[in-house]
Amino acid sequence: MTDAQTPPKRRRSREQTRQRLLDAALQVFASNGFERATIDEIVREAGFSKGAFYVHFESKEDLFWDMLSERIEARKETLRHAIEPGTSMAENQRRLLEAFFDPPTSEPFGTAVYYEFLAHAMRNDMVRARLAEFYAGWHTFVVDALKLGRELEIVRDDVDISLQASALMATYEGALIQSQLAPEHLRLSGRVNEFAELLADWLVRR
Repeated sequence: MTDAQTPPKRRRSREQTRQRLLDAALQVFASNGFERATIDEIVREAGFSKGAFYVHFESKEDLFWDMLSERIEARKETLRHAIEPGTSMAENQRRLLEAFFDPPTSEPFGTAVYYEFLAHAMRNDMVRARLAEFYAGWHTFVVDALKLGRELEIVRDDVDISLQASALMATYEGALIQSQLAPEHLRLSGRVNEFAELLADWLVRR
């Protein structure tokens, strides 16, 4: 039976089960690390059987990809709403940085789990190759935002746009890591206004 033919009540139940498994996995990955986490622990945390797990996911990695995809799309949507074409570059950067540094309160372990998985990807060629696809998608998203800025004659156009996007991504990701690890007085997350002005000074067309 296809989703279109599945009764709404049953479809909602399937969606709820899937979401509970994803939420449980987030907790388990954050507590134990991705490689040490097991499907048994995930289903126990969710209150289901292994059979329920395999209805929705083929493996622990498959579950993680779904979890990562959902969060990346949600974060992209948040960032899209943070951009206001009629405001200054510095103000847009401030809004973007605030959205970037402040994950949803419902996902307190999101950043930790993401970097746990990055460490796993460094040791696994197949995982690293698939993660590269996500990076490519992020890069396209940033390039499109920069193109819009150029069309509005705001963003500088004397730099290769692909390089510009990569440099901006690296800056944001480095700042996010720093916000988790550096002494509080060194964290850029605590100096968003100044950081936004610095980025705007680099990005704005002269």
